[in-house]
Amino acid sequence: MIYNVKISISDYLLDLYQRFREMCENKHDLCDLQNVSFEGCSLPDYSQEIISLLYCLRYHYGYAFEYEEIYKVIIDEFKSTDTMSVLSIGCGNGIDLWSLFHAAQNKKINKIVYTGIDCIDWFDKFDIDLPHSAEYYNYNLRAAGDIIDAIDDLNVLIFPKSISEMKIADLKLLEDRIEKNTNKLIVLSTFRKNDYNRNEDISKFQNFCSLFKQDGFEITKGDLDKYWIWEKNVGIRAERYDYVYPQEALDYLADLHLNCSDYDSENRICSKICPEKLTRMPILKTNTICFNYIKLERK
Repeated sequence: MIYNVKISISDYLLDLYQRFREMCENKHDLCDLQNVSFEGCSLPDYSQEIISLLYCLRYHYGYAFEYEEIYKVIIDEFKSTDTMSVLSIGCGNGIDLWSLFHAAQNKKINKIVYTGIDCIDWFDKFDIDLPHSAEYYNYNLRAAGDIIDAIDDLNVLIFPKSISEMKIADLKLLEDRIEKNTNKLIVLSTFRKNDYNRNEDISKFQNFCSLFKQDGFEITKGDLDKYWIWEKNVGIRAERYDYVYPQEALDYLADLHLNCSDYDSENRICSKICPEKLTRMPILKTNTICFNYIKLERK
């Protein structure tokens, strides 16, 4: 399904929930949904629509807020007459494009040109009206060279919760492509919040940005040895009144295991022992926000 970026976060989540609930009601059991997690560095199978819907319901509320706040900072680097040409690596369904559009509402950015690359062809995607544009490509990085070469005046590169999935060799190939076609670039990445995973993500970000320094770029803004977090650990709704998570969807997700045919509601047991995994709740607070960005310019 194609969602226009003008949709509110609440209406977007409500539509996802209604589709997800209908699919759950037509399934014999929900046991395969317990794997929508990142335990042991495993990745969910986003190519299954029901899994991609649950993933979006759990994570996109928090991610959308985080990306929007990041883009508000990034947009200040541009003039109102500028075009923001954004390459999103591991873009998923383009939730960061939604965030960019909403961050730009009061900034009067002349034009947004968005290119999203992901190895999964997601069922849902965000689109944007003219004069802006959005293109999605279903490639891994090794096969996306021609796509990257064709981007005119690239000035923003984002890894939206995706740098952890990138191999060092692929990041080197990405840098080789980009550095030949730009003289100024903002690189930003969001990181996983727990200490071990955060340090791993930051290390990849540092190594990737250092490749540009080796090719004659200098960092003119930002610090590779620091990262940003949200100062207060509060509910996102407390920070933004317009970020409303539909209560109907929250209630359904909280009791998701009750809708599985293998769950014995009378004795409150499950033959597959997965209720606690099925009922993981969405990101509703600011405590997972963690990112960094730098500005690079060729010497």
